[in-house]
Amino acid sequence: MAAKRPYYRRGEHNPFDVARIVEAAKMRARGFSWAAVSKKVGLTIDGLRFVLKKQAKLWNESLDAAMAQTVAEVRELAGTEKMLPVIDEYSIAAIAAEKWLRDRGEHLFPMPDSATTKADGAKHTLRSFFEAYYRPVRLFDGSPETTDLYIKCIRRFELLVGNPTLAEVTTEMLAHFRDMLLAARRYSTVKVLSAHTVRMYVRHIQYLLDCAGPPVHKSRDRAGFIDVVPYCKPPRAELPEPKIVKDDLLSACYEAAGSMETPRVAGVDPPAWWRALLVVAYNVGLRRRTLFAMEWRHVDFHEGTLRLPAAIMKSRKRLLLPMNDIVRRHLLAIRSDEEKVFPWPFSREWFGRYFRQLQATAGVMGNAKFGLHTLRKTCATTLFKEDAQAAQLMLGHAALSVTKDSYVNAVAALRDSVSRMPQPSGFVTSDVRPSVVVRAENDAALDWL
Repeated sequence: MAAKRPYYRRGEHNPFDVARIVEAAKMRARGFSWAAVSKKVGLTIDGLRFVLKKQAKLWNESLDAAMAQTVAEVRELAGTEKMLPVIDEYSIAAIAAEKWLRDRGEHLFPMPDSATTKADGAKHTLRSFFEAYYRPVRLFDGSPETTDLYIKCIRRFELLVGNPTLAEVTTEMLAHFRDMLLAARRYSTVKVLSAHTVRMYVRHIQYLLDCAGPPVHKSRDRAGFIDVVPYCKPPRAELPEPKIVKDDLLSACYEAAGSMETPRVAGVDPPAWWRALLVVAYNVGLRRRTLFAMEWRHVDFHEGTLRLPAAIMKSRKRLLLPMNDIVRRHLLAIRSDEEKVFPWPFSREWFGRYFRQLQATAGVMGNAKFGLHTLRKTCATTLFKEDAQAAQLMLGHAALSVTKDSYVNAVAALRDSVSRMPQPSGFVTSDVRPSVVVRAENDAALDWL
């Protein structure tokens, strides 16, 4: 039952609502959602918002006090072992504290004074070094995704290590950062970091420190703020087996696209938009970033090619790719006056929701769910069966090893070839039967014989 709208007399506070407001402020300051807050205080979300609107002054005062306490607690716990047992709560509270301070024009960990860093570059913190030097000098043509990734790594470093200056960072501190990331996996129940992700965090922090060190022949734009660059060996990480999409599931998604009603592009049916996206992602193997940045001026229907400029490629190298007939037909079906080939008016998160909706309609459930990058790996595996170098060229990789190690599913690529391997006549004609144990344990497993 919805909570009744509270009644207020002029100039008075309802004591019960005051307690609710204080409790709501404490929960919001620790990153709890509005749904969780409303359930805790015993009001619907609309009822809670009504109370907060009526008591706006009390709410703002309570929230500011609670957020200030959260900021102090996060700063105290950052870089200590005490945060590990509460790593989930600590991370959520830290995100809330960062957002609150960012809205006020402040940082969770204070930036050093510009006059101080100008006189001595070693007084930079990782964040100030990134903003003052690395971003404008080394990352001036980087994509927004790359910039966001560096900021994410810096934030993780600050939360786990603290806010040391470049001169204060040591090899032991980097090792502590690595070990804390690995240890956090044992305590976290929200999102467990893989060893590969931990390795990524460590390597990006190392890139920043390397750039703060002395210039070398191949990196003459290093800042030279520190004489000796600390180094920490990243954890070993075994690359996961590349996931691919089976033909029947992809066909099911293609058929299910008939039920899609978004996006609405002038002159283009939503089902045709989704089918073209699936066809291009599977046949051309472009990254998501490139797919949504591709423009019609990059498509040459007469020559049957895609002329992708360096600006929309991760490698920052132009790529010229052929289109087969099925790609050409599907792109012609969605040709519009829009600038982009695949215009998407909503956020990246909303695309994920609609893509999952499409797969749910197609009956793709559980571990079988896939993303656009999985279609890139499927494209690589399919081409690798026919020609390894063709797969490398299609994906735009500088080395064949990158294609082979990270994008090609070896089992799928080798299965047909292995099944066609010539066999000595003795292998084929011998009368080999499953053992008695196999027959007794699982007769169903013998159906393939």
